Amino acid sequence: MRNKLISFAQTIANIAQKPITPCMAHQSPYIISFGYFWTHSSLNASQDSEKYLFHPLFAQESSCNNHCFRYEVGTELGVAWLIIYFLLSKDFFQQTQQPSTASHIKQILDDLDIGFLASESNLGEEELQILSEIPKNSDMTLILGEELAMHDEAIEIAHIIGTLAQYLNIHIVIPTLETTITPNAHCSNIVFAPCESLPESNGNVIYIVPTETQPYILQTPLLFAPQNKLYDLQPIILKSHTQSFEACAKIDSHLKGTIGILYLPQESYQQVGYPYQKVEVIAR
Repeated sequence: MRNKLISFAQTIANIAQKPITPCMAHQSPYIISFGYFWTHSSLNASQDSEKYLFHPLFAQESSCNNHCFRYEVGTELGVAWLIIYFLLSKDFFQQTQQPSTASHIKQILDDLDIGFLASESNLGEEELQILSEIPKNSDMTLILGEELAMHDEAIEIAHIIGTLAQYLNIHIVIPTLETTITPNAHCSNIVFAPCESLPESNGNVIYIVPTETQPYILQTPLLFAPQNKLYDLQPIILKSHTQSFEACAKIDSHLKGTIGILYLPQESYQQVGYPYQKVEVIAR
């Protein structure tokens, strides 16, 4: 997991020609979070910052400055394209000082099927328009979760993010990095493959996170696995196509959505990879 994360960050740094840091060096007025599970104390971000939070789970922080975009599990590649599309508007390309490069990127974005990507990602085109309202010369921070590095399309996602950071004043933060990643090469002439399909995530889906206290607890919203009729503190087995976990169901009436959160010890979490898994829930 650690090697994948470093490779992911290094790819972005080499394309963007910017460092990738583990913490926020300063408070930006605009914060975009992608693939990072936002909680009440996330990164000590300023309450005054305008936040755009992209994640399949509901953010645990409520604020009038938060714009939450819940996308379908597995569709991160489509979401990355949507973010760059709405941040780099046509007005931006008319103003850029890099016309040759900009025309290439503009053509790629013009060819995207935005309606398809938004629909398959479970995001609305109208709600995403708010990204295009961010002033293009603004200071922004882009926070990335390590789960993006574990995605099957991680390299393509890194290419998109690195390209975006070339054009905007964006500081990139990956909170789980142990140290700052600086560019060690220059990547150019990135070839992007067309995004013509995105995966579906039907069934019971869990999100796996590391914990140092109370491992093997499955925090479940009321809508998780309703056919299993789980009761609080029920012993269960979660069986995916590659792994199985013994856990205890902890029903949380305040947890929104349909995705359960499984807490694992750090050493077990490191073996998981992509943290979303479709599981069969078996009562013990």
